[in-house]
Amino acid sequence: MSVNEPIVSNSPVMRLLASGFWISALRVVGRGALFAATLLMAQALTDEEFGVFSFVLAYLLVASLVGAFGLEQVTLVSIARLRGAGRECDMPGLLARILVARAWTLLLVPAGVTALSAGVLGTVPDLLAMFLLSTFLSVLAVLSGILRGADHTLASVAVQELPRGGALLFAAALVHGNPVMTHFWWIALGLLGLFLAISMLVTARAISRLGREAIGNGEQGARGEGTLELPGQVAFMMILIATNLYIWIVPLLLERLSGVGEVGNFNVAMQYPALVSFVSTSLSSLYMSRIPFLQHQGRLQKMRPELVAGSGMVLAIAVPIIALLVLFGEPLLALFGETYRRTYDAMLVIALAHTVAISCGPAGYMLLLTGREKTNLSVMASTNLAGIAVAAGLASQMGHMAAAIGFLAATVLANTFMAGYCIRKLRINPTLTCILWWPKEQQP
Repeated sequence: MSVNEPIVSNSPVMRLLASGFWISALRVVGRGALFAATLLMAQALTDEEFGVFSFVLAYLLVASLVGAFGLEQVTLVSIARLRGAGRECDMPGLLARILVARAWTLLLVPAGVTALSAGVLGTVPDLLAMFLLSTFLSVLAVLSGILRGADHTLASVAVQELPRGGALLFAAALVHGNPVMTHFWWIALGLLGLFLAISMLVTARAISRLGREAIGNGEQGARGEGTLELPGQVAFMMILIATNLYIWIVPLLLERLSGVGEVGNFNVAMQYPALVSFVSTSLSSLYMSRIPFLQHQGRLQKMRPELVAGSGMVLAIAVPIIALLVLFGEPLLALFGETYRRTYDAMLVIALAHTVAISCGPAGYMLLLTGREKTNLSVMASTNLAGIAVAAGLASQMGHMAAAIGFLAATVLANTFMAGYCIRKLRINPTLTCILWWPKEQQP
């Protein structure tokens, strides 16, 4: 028995290392497709047309992130708690009840982002395509949460990243020579619908298989013993809105104060630094099902080996990317068009913000998934509002640079506070410094 103990205790670390590369690769492929679609459209459109494209794309990404209206997190945490209680066989029935009862909430964010885009798009076919695209992205987010909660992390990332990026890239390639935007949105919609159907089949099969395996193993959960406290959907949705408040408001702010062309400039400045954030979000997605699982078992402090392994991977991947942006940022930006070289300074500011975020690790997830939703909500709302205030004050004079500075302020304030909270209150160090230092557990 003692021979097997090191293997068992280290297995989460080995899974993290084994999965980390493939998850990062999937995210790079998905976001790379989105990047390529943006590049093609920037080359084919005028500055103002690309600004309109960037405005709509920003709100499609908002729908992808918050369109699930908190249902993604509800399903993720519910599944993780069922697994922690040994009740995997209850998953299919519980998920069916949750999804049927709350499916209508998936229409709220798509309706909102479509309304916000009405002044930019203008035509009914474009607005209808916008609404349907946003709805499909919302459903994909829920499917991704279900798969992540069931510990199918690779499938979860694939469902989250590949349909969105793939649909937009294929549509951009098809209309690149003759960029009629109505054609673009409807082609993207058809492709996204195909990817959605495939993703639904994959998710249904994964959950059904997990339930059958639990029943086959004769687990006690087959009798549905005990009660399970479901997380509140509204609380998660409020947190998601607060978390993404900056990217929700700033495109509208820039369009009104600086012109729609500055929305396109900010979009280009965000593209390369987003590669740095891939590192953080890729590794953090591995922790999302582990945090509520270990907390339910009272073993959250046991995450240090996984956090250390993840920090090493972050450093190995992020440092070369940051160096590349500093040294070769201007020629890389020129790929979008010579006019976008001027966004170099803003790109560096945004890259600095992402660097701070990845240095703080999964601090936000630690608060979100351990029952500290109110703390997470207050931090994200206040810091993003502070960033928006900075951007609004500077936008009329500095344009896209004002948006970059506001993003830096919001990101630094939020991540450093949440990392400090985890260290003080949870006695967990989620930052990259966990390699060298770990807080002592509080004495009872």
